[in-house]
Amino acid sequence: MPLKILLVHNSSETIAEQICKQIELAISRGVLVAGDSMPSVRVLAVELQVNPNTVAKSLQLLVQRGSLVSQKGRGYFVAEVKQRVSNAEQKRLLKQAAEKFVASTRALALTNEELISAIETLLPKEKSDD
Repeated sequence: MPLKILLVHNSSETIAEQICKQIELAISRGVLVAGDSMPSVRVLAVELQVNPNTVAKSLQLLVQRGSLVSQKGRGYFVAEVKQRVSNAEQKRLLKQAAEKFVASTRALALTNEELISAIETLLPKEKSDD
């Protein structure tokens, strides 16, 4: 499945951050897996109709975050999954993200079940041992 990135130009988030988040979401969903090559900066810039410097900044941020690796002369690739933070730090970051999510969706007046369902649709499907 090809990578699809949709940008919102009047968003409070920068274009670079939107690109980062959508690539990270594709990785977490399993659309992109370790070792997959990313489109070149030029190709992504043309597809997204944004400045190549914006795309380059996004890819560099993803390298800094450990989501991508850069291979000189070859491009960017999805990084191997590594435990980058302690379990305690993971729990703290998860709680922080959950609090932000709940706060940002409060105005929608959704039930707990609707919020949980929305999250579950973003998670990769677990493989069964059948």
